[in-house]
Formats: sequence, C-alpha cells, structure tokens
Amino acid sequence: MDNAPNGVIRSLARHDEITVAGPVLAQSVQLTDRDLVEIAGSKGQAHLGAISERTRLAAAVTDILIQRGDTGVVRKLSQNQGATFSDRGYVKLAKRAETDERIAENLSVRLDMPPQLLQDLLAKATETVRARLQTVVSPDRQAAIQKILSSVSDKVLRKATGPRDFGHAIARIDKMQSTGQLNDQAIAGFAAARQHEELTVGLARMCTTPIELIERLMQNIRHDGILVACKAADLRWPTFHAVLKARFAYDLSATDISQTKSDFLKLSVPTARRMLRFWLVRGATKTDT
Repeated sequence: MDNAPNGVIRSLARHDEITVAGPVLAQSVQLTDRDLVEIAGSKGQAHLGAISERTRLAAAVTDILIQRGDTGVVRKLSQNQGATFSDRGYVKLAKRAETDERIAENLSVRLDMPPQLLQDLLAKATETVRARLQTVVSPDRQAAIQKILSSVSDKVLRKATGPRDFGHAIARIDKMQSTGQLNDQAIAGFAAARQHEELTVGLARMCTTPIELIERLMQNIRHDGILVACKAADLRWPTFHAVLKARFAYDLSATDISQTKSDFLKLSVPTARRMLRFWLVRGATKTDT
C-alpha cells in the first residue's frame, strides 16, 4: 500500500525473514534510497536480490548491490531496465561480464550503457554471448541467432563511428504528419519496405520521442524496448509484428511470436508512454560523442 505507515514499512523491510521483507523491498515506494543503501549494506543475498527487482533503483543503491551482490543478484540487476548505474558501477559490471556470459548478454542490450563500454563489451563478449544463446535455443534457430548477434555488433559499431542520415526521412515524415498521413498503416508500409530511416523517424514522431532513443531501441537484440515504443504509438499487433521482422530480416519462432504478442496486448498505451518518459528522464537518448 502506497499510504502504509512509514514505520511499519521500514520495519518490515529490515526483517530478517525474506518472506516478510522481500515483497516490501521489491515493491514499496515508501522506502527511500537511504533506506535501501542501509539494508543492502547489512543484509544477506536474498534481501539484495529483492531490492534488485525494484522498478526504479538509483546509482547509490546499485553501487552497493554490485559491490556486495553475488552472481544471482548482479545478473538480476544487470537485466533491470529501471536500474541506474554510476560510471564506476558500469565499469565493475563490464569487468564481471568478461567472465559471465549472462551479465554480458544483459549489458549488451541496455539502453543506457556508455557507448565506449558497450563497444568494448561487444568486442570481448560477442563470442561468449553467442555460445550462451546456442545452449538455450533449438538447432534450427542457431543460424538466426548468429545473424542477430552480427547485426547488433555491426549496428553498434557503425553508430559509434557515424550516425545515420535522417534528414530526408525527417522531411518526409514531418510532411506526412502535417497532412494526417502518419498512422499505423504508414508505419506498416515502412516496415514492409525495410525503410529503416522512415520507420525510425515515424515511430519517434508518433510517440513524441527523440529519434536517438528509437534508433537505440531498434538496435537492441531484445524486443522489450521497441515493444514499448510501438505500444506508445498506439500501433496494432500486425504492425508491431512487421516492425519486428524489419529489424533483423527474419521472423520469430512461433513460441516467441505468441509470447511477444501476449506482452504487447497486455501493455496499455498510457503505461508504455510513461515508460518512455522515464527513459528520457534517465538520459537514455544521449548521443555518442
């Protein structure tokens, strides 16, 4: 409860029994960063793991979670898109990722990963991530995984050396928007034609988001980010499916399609828009300089 007595919440959060403290540590909005730093510095790994599940984590909290957390905690933390990391924290995570393929996989697709660290990580860990993915997918999908990893590496390195030229696409999309032609059907058309610049700019305009953020989402190996953007743009499922296929030029497995469709339909437009605003506040749209 958001309006529960502060004293009760703080007491429950510090309880030694994780079945008592866990839900409070993971969900209560009344716990301050100071509370979380104190608890993370004194409790065991189960408590740290619960804190790692929070929808928002400040750098002061993640610093101590990285310092004290075991492999399970750090893996969970590196996957949490609501966690913010300091430069020092990212350096430590990248170091751990050199010998932990799960952490490397998680870091390689984070929106806020510093560009240089991301490039270095991909250079060192792509083979490790590939090996991990090949242990969890069926043989008929391993070739597709290889294409995805190569595509992600190429796109990230290309982005670091020079951005795409969106000038023509911006002019075209802005004209379409002013005449009421920028809609679900238009986005589906860009996706089908593999018009990356128009697709990126169109999505950015439809969800009132900087182009840089949409470009980062389009490059991510995971679908979560672009799913949020397409839902924020109030697109239909068939259009989002077309966007997914346009990103890596192959379709998902039947299982992945089913799960992704379920996630897309469950997410509401207002929630998706709040998530995008949250990413913007965190500075996820900073360009490579």
